[in-house]
Amino acid sequence: MAEKVDDMNHFKNVKRLFAVFYEICENQKEWTKYRGVN
Repeated sequence: MAEKVDDMNHFKNVKRLFAVFYEICENQKEWTKYRGVN
């Protein structure tokens, strides 16, 4: 049981990491687009 809980926490952390990474990529795209306009 304990191992399963650890796996779930690890999965949540990975998901959070992907969310942050995705957000950074989106921001990078927006920033590049904005810079391209100027």
